[in-house]
Amino acid sequence: MRIGIFGGSFNPIHRGHTGIADALCRLGAVDEVWLMVSPLNPLKQGQQNELLDDAVRLHLARLATADLPHVHVSDFETRLPVPSYTVTTLARLQEAYPDVEFVLVIGEDNWLRFDLWREHDVIRTNYDIVVYGRNGGTTRVDVYRKDGTTALLGNVEGYDVSSTEVRQALCNGQWSYAEKWLHPAVCRYIRTNHLYMK
Repeated sequence: MRIGIFGGSFNPIHRGHTGIADALCRLGAVDEVWLMVSPLNPLKQGQQNELLDDAVRLHLARLATADLPHVHVSDFETRLPVPSYTVTTLARLQEAYPDVEFVLVIGEDNWLRFDLWREHDVIRTNYDIVVYGRNGGTTRVDVYRKDGTTALLGNVEGYDVSSTEVRQALCNGQWSYAEKWLHPAVCRYIRTNHLYMK
């Protein structure tokens, strides 16, 4: 079993996240994608005040992936010490699931600053890394293999959206933008519970 680990704050989860995860499975890059909800990204510590509780973000992620059979939501990282470093998460996952081949899934923006990640060389040596473009339209998916080779896996639909933009839209009452990028169940939950609003 080859499983893609797609980590993030998912604050909130949007169609870009779920669309890429589903596309990677359909492309055959991995058998499943596990959305790894992070308690706190070490490179985003300044956004801590905007971060919803782990349990709420996990619930929203499960709502958003309910109709995607190969995409699963994991609370594994929320049970590890904070801040959460990907190298630690991958090592603990490998210990817990020794028969699984884990693959790291990241956006091109993170790939461009991958040398800032904790023990990035250890990750590159031990895991394949699937990198997807963050632009809209059609975007490419590449794999950087642990053996040092690189390959184009294919092209998928891109999503020109970020959680920051969605939060700003919600804060400003721009529901048409939010509804465009949020799963209807996620949008209803956010509206009902007045999340991200002033």
